[in-house]
Amino acid sequence: MKNLILFFIFSCFCACVCTKAEKDYKMQKVNTTNEIKKDTTIHLQLLLENNIVQSQDSTIYYSVVNNTPNLYATGTDFCIERQENGKWIPLKYKANSWEAISYGIKAQDSLIFHFHLKSFWHKFHTGTYRIIKPIELERKKRNLTIEFKFLSQEDKKNKRK
Repeated sequence: MKNLILFFIFSCFCACVCTKAEKDYKMQKVNTTNEIKKDTTIHLQLLLENNIVQSQDSTIYYSVVNNTPNLYATGTDFCIERQENGKWIPLKYKANSWEAISYGIKAQDSLIFHFHLKSFWHKFHTGTYRIIKPIELERKKRNLTIEFKFLSQEDKKNKRK
């Protein structure tokens, strides 16, 4: 009888814990869904935690996120700039050409792109950078931008000391 009572108490406790965890998960899912519905923009998103690039990150992935009802177009072209003394300085890309491909980004969809740090003549060091990606809607061009921080290995070691 004692074991049966302990089993019943344990079962109730587990049910309460599971119900609370499930409720928390559902609330998180609802909040995330609401945030997505509120966002009606087209923007760039880095596929990195906290938009921080480190020396060991040789390939950087980013996406164009289209939360609008429109169909946008873009190509593989982009540029990178480094902030120096309050001004944005463009970095030189080693290749002299881009692929002449146009990609459609449907409404409520995204498209992932990438680049290699070694594709630039610039030696990346700690600082603020940004990606500029041209997009087009009904033959009207505009640029999307996203800033990121680069943390070099040397500066990371110096911070530990």
